[in-house]
Amino acid sequence: MRSILKNVLNSLDAHYFREASDGAEALKILQSGFPPDIAIIDWEMKPLDGIELVQTIRTSPDSENPYLTIIMLSGHS
Repeated sequence: MRSILKNVLNSLDAHYFREASDGAEALKILQSGFPPDIAIIDWEMKPLDGIELVQTIRTSPDSENPYLTIIMLSGHS
């Protein structure tokens, strides 16, 4: 799914983005100072799932941007 999203974003001339393989890696990217405009998050990840990641982004005292725009995706129907 990440590959498909990457291709769609590239076709829309969005070329400056970061990818994370799980929620824990995404948090590291967000805490490293990378200032995203939007986060596209999978609902089901391990060890930190999408819901936990969003809760951490929204409520953590050291969150860089608690109002970050987030789109949650799921492979489930």
